[in-house]
Amino acid sequence: MVIETQCISKRTDAPGDDIVFISDDFLAVIDGATSKDEYTKAVSGGRRCAESVANALSALPRQSDLEGFLSHANDVINCTEKGLRPTGGWPFGPPSCSAVVVSAERREIWGIGEGSFRVSAQPHYLLNPLEQVAATVRSIILRAKLLEGVSVRELQADDPGRQAALPLLRAAHLFRNRAGTQWGFAALDGSNVPEELIDTWKIPEVEIEGLIASDGYPVLGEDLQSSEGALAELQIKDPLLCTNYLSTKCKQPGEQSFDDRSLIRFKI
Repeated sequence: MVIETQCISKRTDAPGDDIVFISDDFLAVIDGATSKDEYTKAVSGGRRCAESVANALSALPRQSDLEGFLSHANDVINCTEKGLRPTGGWPFGPPSCSAVVVSAERREIWGIGEGSFRVSAQPHYLLNPLEQVAATVRSIILRAKLLEGVSVRELQADDPGRQAALPLLRAAHLFRNRAGTQWGFAALDGSNVPEELIDTWKIPEVEIEGLIASDGYPVLGEDLQSSEGALAELQIKDPLLCTNYLSTKCKQPGEQSFDDRSLIRFKI
């Protein structure tokens, strides 16, 4: 049973790349990856990929396991993306997305890529190791600029830290779904996802509340209100997201937050 849910774009003038999926069989927050190229500006490839995963979940049999979900999601993604590949291929990898999925039948949480979940007092954060390095690079550049006297407002409008980290972010697709390397990470993009890169969690066989969220919520509280409050406080104390919480981007002028955000609180 869903207690509360929310899905908000970081922009006020366009839909975001996050999708919330709710059915009797599955719950999911799906986060389309931010494009690193110019091909998906008009229509976000990350959003398109997230929609494919939501469509896959809508047709997935209730008893399906993780392997069945991955297979069906990849089939739908590949069918959707067929014919959309630019001439010469995707320079920074095909569109992709992360997903945190709850299976009601199996009482399991499947974490593919980035996001978070909570089924007890302790939240669990699903992190991308390469993006953590890129966020550190960005932090160093921005904090140096602050020491030089550049204002926060100037750095929000023109982020040199983001530009410095961009080569790392553009190289990330080379490590996507690649096991056996410290930089490997999982994502749904139509290719095989190594099971060792996926986070799975068994939900206890008692009635319990839980939350799943996209990485637009850096701090996952006990409910929507506390998660929203933590986000608001963070962006006031650290508007560049380079000190208290290291991110590869921050809230830009005219945006509501640094990233799209979605959350489902449920009882199972």
